[in-house]
Amino acid sequence: RNENLPFIIKTDKSVLKVLGTSFDLSAYPNKDVELNVREGLVNFTNKSQENVSNEIQAGEKAVLSYSSNDIQTSELTSNNYAAWWTGKLVFEETPMTQVAKDLENTYGVSIELKGGLDNCPLNATYTKDTLNEILELIQATFVESDIQVTYSKENALILEGKACTN
Repeated sequence: RNENLPFIIKTDKSVLKVLGTSFDLSAYPNKDVELNVREGLVNFTNKSQENVSNEIQAGEKAVLSYSSNDIQTSELTSNNYAAWWTGKLVFEETPMTQVAKDLENTYGVSIELKGGLDNCPLNATYTKDTLNEILELIQATFVESDIQVTYSKENALILEGKACTN
């Protein structure tokens, strides 16, 4: 930490000024920029409006919309954003739509849900498991849904099954 020499990250659309913190930044071409702050404080700014300061605190998430250039801030409700480097995924009554998103971000795949699986609640913790191991465990968890996994193309898969009854 050096107040006279701040750590600044510039992406295609945003500017971050790090103020002593632990965070995760996802910034890819033609996508929303997503910032998750675990500890400390980050000044997050739209590059086209650098005079507008947005201080994102520990436990908060900020998303800079690719299409509108607006920054939306919300409470950080999951630490799974860091699973790509921690190897740990935690789900507590998490709907399958969010599970699929977390798996996509962690393993670099695209997942489509079919057959009413969207709201099936998952309670599980996975630590350094492969994607295939996790998918097998999900199938075993939701036996009544008879989930089938199909790879539609490279890095894209479909989870199809019946809606959950509980």
